[in-house]
Amino acid sequence: SDYLEGFAEKCSELLEGVCRFEYKQKDTLFIDASRDVLTYILLSYIRNSVMNGASSIRLGFTSSDAECCITAVPKKSKTSGFEHFGDFQTVHSDEILGTLAARIGAVYESDEKCIKLTFRKRSDISEAELRAPRHEYEATLFSEYNIMLGDLKKGISDL
Repeated sequence: SDYLEGFAEKCSELLEGVCRFEYKQKDTLFIDASRDVLTYILLSYIRNSVMNGASSIRLGFTSSDAECCITAVPKKSKTSGFEHFGDFQTVHSDEILGTLAARIGAVYESDEKCIKLTFRKRSDISEAELRAPRHEYEATLFSEYNIMLGDLKKGISDL
């Protein structure tokens, strides 16, 4: 849950005035997945949503005994101000993101209203693994957030 809150804050910083991000949950949820792959999946979806006219995106999650779901729900209240072409990533976005989600143990579902990443509860419990701390990067030139979303704010200001 801390991850999603930080994710929403970083996206808000980069896309201030272009798209608003909502995340208000304070519950705790733990998922064992690659943070980098999860970030890429969410940033790709955010990028496509903003390019298609999303003015706000609500991030959240639900959990039960058997599974937990991360959701991103865009609200489109404007026409897209971006001229974009059907490149490979745009045309095959669902297939790419579905494959990446499977790599981190999630099921990816998408429709015109939202995306949902479902993580099933794992029954194969193993010993804890210590890992080196991840370095968090600010919204600088080479952060993954700036690489994926930085041109979107510039694109709107050029219109």
